[in-house]
Amino acid sequence: MLDEAAEEPVFLHSLWRTGSTYLFGKFRETQRYYCLYEPLHEFMGRLNESHMREFSGRKIAAKLSHSTMSGGYFDEYRPFQRRGIPGVPGYRESMTVADFFAGEKASFQQYIAGLVAGCRDQGLRPLLQFCRSTGRLEFFRNRISGTNVYLQRNPRDQWQSYLAGDQPYFMPLTLAYTTLCQLYAERISTVLEHRLPGARSIFGLFHRRSFRRTLQAARRFECKLSDADRYRVFYADWLRARREAQRHCDLVVDINRISHDANARKEIEDAFSIRLDDCRIKEYQEHRLSARCMDEIEREVSTLVG
Repeated sequence: MLDEAAEEPVFLHSLWRTGSTYLFGKFRETQRYYCLYEPLHEFMGRLNESHMREFSGRKIAAKLSHSTMSGGYFDEYRPFQRRGIPGVPGYRESMTVADFFAGEKASFQQYIAGLVAGCRDQGLRPLLQFCRSTGRLEFFRNRISGTNVYLQRNPRDQWQSYLAGDQPYFMPLTLAYTTLCQLYAERISTVLEHRLPGARSIFGLFHRRSFRRTLQAARRFECKLSDADRYRVFYADWLRARREAQRHCDLVVDINRISHDANARKEIEDAFSIRLDDCRIKEYQEHRLSARCMDEIEREVSTLVG
C-alpha cells in the first residue's frame, strides 16, 4: 500500500486547450502515478468498456489534436467499474456544469475522495487531471489534502484553439459556466451586444435536463455572438480562473514559458520527476481577431472583472 502521508495526490487544473493532456501523459509515462483523466467529464456517468475502447485509438487522439497521447484516455477507470453498471461511482451529472461553483457539496467531496482512495489502492501516487474544476479551486485547497497545480496558456492562442474544429464545444460551455457566476455575467454583459442569459434561464435547464440538451442550448446562444464578444467572454473566464489559481494553487505553470525556457522546464521536471524535453505548445501566427482588437478587449475586460 502507498504511504499516504509521503505521497499526497496531485490535482492538475486548467481550462481547455492548455496542453493539460500532454502533461497528463507525462505523469502517466513515469509509472509512478495513477492518472485519472477528466473525472468531471460528462462521460463519467455512463463510462463503460465500450467508451474506453472508443477513446483509446490514434484516430481519436488525432481528432482532438493530442499527438503525444499514448494509451486510452480513460483506461485507468477500469478498476472503478462495477459489473453490469455503467459510470464511475459517486459521479453526478450536475457536477459537470450546474454545480461548477459548488465544490463544497458533500457529494462532490466524497466523489473526489473516492477517486483518490481508488488510485492509492493501485499502489501509486494519485494524479487527477481536470479541465472542469476552476470554479472549485478553493474547495480543493481547503477540503482535500494534495498538491494543486494550475496550467495556463497564452490566452490568445488558447482562444484560437477553442474555435478550431467543426463541433463547437469549448466556447458554449464557457458561456454556460459564465452564466453560473452571476457577478461576472452581469459585468461582462455590459459590453456584449447580446446580454448573457441568467443562470436559471437557458442554462438552468441543466438542473432538469441532460448535459446534451444544455450544450445544445449553449450552442444556439453562442451562434448569436460576434468573435469580439466570444473573446470577451473567454478572456473574462481566463482572468477569473487565473486569479483563483493564484489564490488557491500551490503552483501555477505557464506552458508557453516551459516550451521556451529550459530553466522553467527543469523546475517542473524536478518537482514531479517527469520529463518535458519535448514540450512545444502551438503558437499561432494569426488569430481570428486583430492584435489591436484583442488589446482593446483585454483592457476592457480587465477593467470590468479585475
